[in-house]
Amino acid sequence: MENSTYPQVPISNDLIFENRNKTFGAYHLWEEYHRNVEIALMVCAAFLAFVFMIPVLLSSIV
Repeated sequence: MENSTYPQVPISNDLIFENRNKTFGAYHLWEEYHRNVEIALMVCAAFLAFVFMIPVLLSSIV
C-alpha cells in the first residue's frame, strides 16, 4: 500500500510550534529530545555496568 492514500498526521512538535518562531532554541531541543534521551540511557547503562563490574575486575587482579 502506498502511504500517499493516508492523510499526513502532524507530529506534536509541529502542533506545538505551529504559529511560533521555529528558529528559537526550544524547537530544536524538542526535535532532538528522543535522541538525547536514548544517548543518556546508553551512557547510564554503560556506567552502571562498569560500576557493577568493578568488584569482578578487582577480584581477578588480587
